[in-house]
Amino acid sequence: MPTPKKAKQIKQMETWNETAKAQIFADYRGLTVREMMNLRRKLTATGTEFHVVKNTLYLRSWGESAPEGIEDVTHGPTAVAYVSGDEAAAAKALVDFANETKKMSFKAALLSGQIVSAEKVEALAKLPSREVLIAKTMGTMLAPGNKLAATLNESIARLARALQAYADQKSA
Repeated sequence: MPTPKKAKQIKQMETWNETAKAQIFADYRGLTVREMMNLRRKLTATGTEFHVVKNTLYLRSWGESAPEGIEDVTHGPTAVAYVSGDEAAAAKALVDFANETKKMSFKAALLSGQIVSAEKVEALAKLPSREVLIAKTMGTMLAPGNKLAATLNESIARLARALQAYADQKSA
């Protein structure tokens, strides 16, 4: 039976597990308190919370519904980034921080209920943000209509230029 303090931690992790769209696992060894605070500040802007977890309590927070392979990820010092916002933006912030400090490494990530490798976390970081992807999709969808409008407008403009040239020729 866990102590009241540990039971409270487990309950908090259960809440994070339910609300997070994704979780990114990292080995945080070597980070100073100041670096950890800077990382948390950067991640808050992306809708992400970064917490150091005790592996046994983390596994207990999942209970029977633990994703397959989660035990392989939870060994050694573990910090979990609970992503509630844009997964790509959170991964980018984490990867940028890891490259900047050279002190943090990724273990894996939990995306859509599946454990994915650290390499896929870095690939996710290279994706454009959700807003950029939406803008590109909308641009692609609107392109045919824009081309049609430009074509029709050019036909009318060509007629107007021809009439103006005819009028200028008559007046000269």
